This record gives sequence, structure tokens and C-alpha cells, in this order.
Amino acid sequence: MGRKAKVGSKGPLSSSPSELAAAQVVQERIERIDPKVSELRPKVMGGTATKEEVKEFQERQAAVIEAILAMPVEDLFLIREIKPEMPEKARIFHSVQCAECGEMVAEHRARVRDGKFVCIPCAGEYSRGW
Repeated sequence: MGRKAKVGSKGPLSSSPSELAAAQVVQERIERIDPKVSELRPKVMGGTATKEEVKEFQERQAAVIEAILAMPVEDLFLIREIKPEMPEKARIFHSVQCAECGEMVAEHRARVRDGKFVCIPCAGEYSRGW
């Protein structure tokens, strides 16, 4: 049986389908609390709002925040059973010691200089000579 999980949003840069769906749910909750906030947001964020609109937005946004903080968790988040997909096992690379500074570096990140492994900072400038 799956485990319970809260599906939430990490912010405007969310990209997974579940995060986008959760962001949509939160946006719908905000719309229900005060639809005028969503109407004013593009103007305020775009710099085209009047001083009065900015003040109104800030006041309304503060009220929405207070309402969200007072909401029961069940009203704000989707809580459901999920069956997560497990990612494939990560490839683990060997570490090698930099011949210059002695630091350990992942083998796939090491450079070869004069037949010896060196870390990127010690490798210096890399070019193909073109």
C-alpha cells in the first residue's frame, strides 16, 4: 500500500506535474479567498499598477496570507495515497587523487595532464588549440 504524502508547491519554478497541480490548487484557494488579488498581481509585478493599486494589493495579499495560515491543512493541500516511482540506482564513480593538490576528485571530473589525474582547478585552461 502507498504512503500518505502532502503534495505542495515549492514556488514559481516548480516543474513536476504534481508540483504544478498543487500550485494550481493553491492558486484556486487564493481565488476563493480574494479574486481581486489575482487580478492586481500582474499589474503590481509588472510595474504598471498605480500607488493605490499597489497599496490595495499589499493589503489584500496580507489578508490572504492570514487566511491561508488559519486554514486547516486539509483545506490547503491535497492529501492522498501515492505510489512513488523509484529512480534507478545512481552510478557511483571512483575517486582519484589530484596529482597537484592532493584533493580527491570524482574520476569522471578529473582531467589528465602529463599522464596524471588532476582536478579541474589544477588542470588550468583547456582548449583544443583552435
